Parts: sequence; structure tokens; C-alpha cells
Amino acid sequence: MNPVTLFSEVSCPAENAVTVRAALERFVRETRAEPGCLVFELAQHPKEPHRFALYEVFEGQAGFDAHAAAPHVKDMFAFLQSQGAKATFDFWTLLSPLAVAK
Repeated sequence: MNPVTLFSEVSCPAENAVTVRAALERFVRETRAEPGCLVFELAQHPKEPHRFALYEVFEGQAGFDAHAAAPHVKDMFAFLQSQGAKATFDFWTLLSPLAVAK
């Protein structure tokens, strides 16, 4: 298996941080339920609560492609845009063995 690994960052206007966090927490639950999702973790910056980071690992390209096509992903991007949030992501190569029980 060649896992697909991403690091993502979401930043939003400070006044929308609570709403965006709640939506991201729901997004984590929805994504973790996907069959191709191995890891999906959300973090919030301790000094800048309007900044969030996601660590994502999917079971191969097919797992990531299914995630990218899922309706909740499209809905999340539309929601983030409506909140004035910006999302960036970058693909990485996972070098350490992945030990995930699913």
C-alpha cells in the first residue's frame, strides 16, 4: 500500500473560529467513516485559535480520490468559503511505517 498523506491548514477570520471549528470537527467524523481513511486528525493553534491544521492519510490514491469526490468534502469547501476561510493542502511522502488499526 502506498498511502496518500496530506497536511492541510485552514485559517478563518477570528470571529468565525468557533463556527469553523465545529464544522471541522463534524468533517473529521464524516471523513473518518470513509473506508479509505486511515488517519484524519484536527489541531487548533494554541495562540491563534482561528488557525487549524489537518493531518490526513488515505489508503492509496483510490482512497484519496473517493474522499475528494465525497459530497461532504464539497460541502466543507463551500462552507469554508462562506466563512471567509482559506484552506491550503500539500501532499507528502510518508517515510515511517503506518500502524493503524481500522
